[in-house]
Amino acid sequence: MTPSREARAHEALALLSAVSEAYVHAVTPTDEMPVSPSVAALSKGEGYRTDALALGDTDGGTARVFAEAYTAAVMYPPSAAYQRARADTRVLLRKDATTVPLDGLGSAVMTEAGTARRDALVAAGETAANKLRPQAMGVVDAARTVRDTLGEAMTLALGTGDAGTDTVFAASDEVFRELDARMLRVHGFDRTKLSWADRLRSLSTMALTTLIPPATWVSVAGRWMERTDLPAARRIRSVLEPASGHGTGVMAFSSGSNGAVVWGRPTTAGVGLLDVAGALGEALMYATARGVTPSMGGVTDPTMVGLGRSLGRRLLLNRHFVRREAGLDPSERERAMLEAMYVDVAMTRMDAALARFGVMVLGRSEDLSGRYVEAVAKAMGAAPSPGEAVHTATRVFGPDGRWGARIAGALTEPVMEQWLKDRYDEDWFRNPRTGAGISAAFADMRALGMAAWREGVSGVDAGILLARRWADALHDAQRVKA
Repeated sequence: MTPSREARAHEALALLSAVSEAYVHAVTPTDEMPVSPSVAALSKGEGYRTDALALGDTDGGTARVFAEAYTAAVMYPPSAAYQRARADTRVLLRKDATTVPLDGLGSAVMTEAGTARRDALVAAGETAANKLRPQAMGVVDAARTVRDTLGEAMTLALGTGDAGTDTVFAASDEVFRELDARMLRVHGFDRTKLSWADRLRSLSTMALTTLIPPATWVSVAGRWMERTDLPAARRIRSVLEPASGHGTGVMAFSSGSNGAVVWGRPTTAGVGLLDVAGALGEALMYATARGVTPSMGGVTDPTMVGLGRSLGRRLLLNRHFVRREAGLDPSERERAMLEAMYVDVAMTRMDAALARFGVMVLGRSEDLSGRYVEAVAKAMGAAPSPGEAVHTATRVFGPDGRWGARIAGALTEPVMEQWLKDRYDEDWFRNPRTGAGISAAFADMRALGMAAWREGVSGVDAGILLARRWADALHDAQRVKA
């Protein structure tokens, strides 16, 4: 890389860091995003696009740095305006004038027991969100500009695409039906009459919250990184607010040079525990990033971030982990694992639906709202209103989007988990020798690409492995042994 291009790469990484910090500082719904990054930094986006396209065939890692910087330069202004508008939008929760931020509405619906109240909250949220449609369309238009100017191949490298979605559905159809029938019975729901509010409620899985208190979630879900002596664990910081019935979500960002931060407010519904575990796994990947030269921080392949998400989340499907790290007795362990598995399967299916939807968004498909409802309903048995489509589309390049990368990670996790068990036994998450092995595996993935690494380690079809992963977890959950 020429000195001038290396200098521009440093500038590109500084821009990405500034954008991440802007999101990090917007922790609470009432905070406005700082005036950062600077207008001057954002104005260099076109040059980054030129560098990305010039290096695409010869230096994929550096090309991705420039492509990410170009994406940030295009996306940040409309995204910041949209997020500020969302932060200022609140939904009336009760007649006593209690309100909830729009981003906390899903959590409020999950934790609301009354059917009529849930439906009323969803309707109120739709009305509030509809007022933000112009700002949302500004973000969607920017995303399409990125896709048009970077081209399909480079956009796919940023974690878009829908490869593997059919595989995920085929691997999860049977286990989702079984777990869903169980959970819907608990709530007294009829699957043939399921509303979106009912679906959110079905995912509340409150037993997880009762058995594993929210105050312990970061410790339970993240302690394994220190136990396995992963150096990256020391570069992860958490700025989570206390869990709330109006939680606005949890996300991970890269921070500084090879650091990462997990921030947000998790919901008190059991899904919040899996959100925290997944975000800590993502942060691990950000903290193990390697730059385009030894002296530089870098950007992490989005598919590896997706792997981190699944790896962290699916530890809660491991009976040894739940017993030793959460300290649950056999009957509690069964309940916790079944609920965690239900949420993991459902969230993976939702990611697959949104990966397909994201391709439609960037491809400017017609009847986007109708296709959104169709895609989500196929995966989840119910769907939000068509008006939610444009708001979901704003996430396509966001930290809570890039669903194609999440699918790649979800399909790779079973291979990684078996690789770890083969080398470090069932309790690999407590073995201080595991950290070196994990770091080496991550390095191989960066060098080879995730798909090549997966195929090299296991020649078995990814869909078969994923289906087996969930089937084994279901079997383990129902083994009530001391």
